[in-house]
Amino acid sequence: MKCFVLISFLFSLSLFAFDSNRPFTARLSKHARSRFDEYELPFLRVASGASYSFDVETLVKRLKETLKKTRFPVRSHFSKGGEPANVKNLPIPRETTQGNQLEGIQTCSIEKCQMKLSDKVEKEKVAKASNKVEAYHQLVIDRVNRYLTKHELAGYEERSVNSPTVRKMLRATKFFERSYPSEASFFDSGLWKGTAKPIAPVETFLRGEMLIMAPDRMQPVWRVSEVFEFREKDTRLLVELHLYTNHYFDASLRIFEALSMPNDPKRSILVVTDVMEIDELKKSALIRTLYTGKMVEAVTQSQDEIIDGIDAQS
Repeated sequence: MKCFVLISFLFSLSLFAFDSNRPFTARLSKHARSRFDEYELPFLRVASGASYSFDVETLVKRLKETLKKTRFPVRSHFSKGGEPANVKNLPIPRETTQGNQLEGIQTCSIEKCQMKLSDKVEKEKVAKASNKVEAYHQLVIDRVNRYLTKHELAGYEERSVNSPTVRKMLRATKFFERSYPSEASFFDSGLWKGTAKPIAPVETFLRGEMLIMAPDRMQPVWRVSEVFEFREKDTRLLVELHLYTNHYFDASLRIFEALSMPNDPKRSILVVTDVMEIDELKKSALIRTLYTGKMVEAVTQSQDEIIDGIDAQS
């Protein structure tokens, strides 16, 4: 009898889940929210799902409006408009240059630097600069320009490039390559060759944000990213690739999946999935035990801000 109940339960999950390999999505047919997190060395994956009382086109419109609030007027990949990246149109947030954040820049040395930078070359430039804030700001701009013109995603510490890690992160999601093979191929090869093959994004844009995660316990995070929008038959897919992050993350990206509620096109579903390589989680099993929950809570909070913001729009 117990076995029958379990089979029936699993069947019901696969019946209602838009992805039968992600059972947590099944709860969205009856509940407004659903969550999932998993850590498999070296990546942490945190997902939040939400259902809405409006259709998928409205959902995507509101999502893009939210993301574009901090859009840069900078030419992105495969786009025709905008000005090239430069110091005038790639602003550095005020929060990054005051208080403890400013102290971190001013005390940056080759041996120890509070911001995420590459060893030796970048850290040395900040350490030797008379105006360390200006030098640091220019390094971030240089990273963005390197990405846009040479299609190279710079890494941190001893890692020179992050594109191989992006490939590994997308494979680690366990759903992306299977559900979106064309987009997976694009992020595996096309993007780094500067070609929109095998699929062209509908739109791309650059944005920046201050990620306030558990402010009483964690530093605010400055992120610069490029957002890619794709249209699938049943899904609108946005992938936000983080080009620079000043704390915690050695590499990270965020995936947005927007689709109609099964059997009810007047409703919609959004699933936000963060995949992250976090420096602290590499240190030891004990630190992972103590730190993973705090990071999951912080990332979930940042996902909730987007989910709640979409619902609050009129």
